Amino acid sequence: MKKLISLIVCLVGFTGSLFSQTDSAFHTSVVFIGGEPLSKKNVSHDRQCVKVDILDFFAGMYGLVYQREMGEVFSFEIGAGLTGKNNLKALLNSGADPIDEYRYVSPYWNEDADEQDNFYDYQTRVGKLGYYFTVMPQFYYTEYGIDGNYVGLKFESRRYNSEANDVDPLEFKFTSSNTLTERESNSLFVFTWGTQAVNSKTVVDFSLGAGIQQFNFNKRDVGRITTVNGTEYRAVVSKFKRSKFYFELNLKFGLYFEKHKK
Repeated sequence: MKKLISLIVCLVGFTGSLFSQTDSAFHTSVVFIGGEPLSKKNVSHDRQCVKVDILDFFAGMYGLVYQREMGEVFSFEIGAGLTGKNNLKALLNSGADPIDEYRYVSPYWNEDADEQDNFYDYQTRVGKLGYYFTVMPQFYYTEYGIDGNYVGLKFESRRYNSEANDVDPLEFKFTSSNTLTERESNSLFVFTWGTQAVNSKTVVDFSLGAGIQQFNFNKRDVGRITTVNGTEYRAVVSKFKRSKFYFELNLKFGLYFEKHKK
């Protein structure tokens, strides 16, 4: 956890130094209150970016983000890609049981028979390909179009798939002789604050977000039963839902395109 916090601090500092070197050719001296408005002939409303969020890789998300300027102060951003192993969740839950985090109560086993399981233990499961998509309208309040500080409202949907090993009937350990199909669906509603620096060919976008994350889990659920031979173990796939507060940090790099209007 200390290494993760140190990495975030370094990224924030690095990003701040990039913003301080932004090409002034794309900045204006507009003051929205009590200042002179920028002449519309100096403003392009056909600027576009294609970006990659490098921090998404830690969450097992691999895709692209497309952003288009929609007017003097508005833009729209959409993204999509594939999901795989959620390395961030695996790191945060290594050696721990995430059931408490989601206030998990098995819908199948009673409390006395339920065995604890780590939902992000990739020693006993394999991540499979899934998908995600995201949309976010943005309002730029310090510059025009897609340059400067902004606020946004983001909706994101994620689907993670995995294959989990079944449990050995005679002892609480997992075996690959049989697998269970798992899935995890996330819906996120996030208020975002960010700042974007644009130069002649590239763009850097740093943002913070907070909101609500809704989970729909279909996960391996292990319990004990009593037979004529004694105690045995069984695994089923159980469904449950949870919502929790969500915080995110984004750092995107990409290419910038502008079509000059006559």
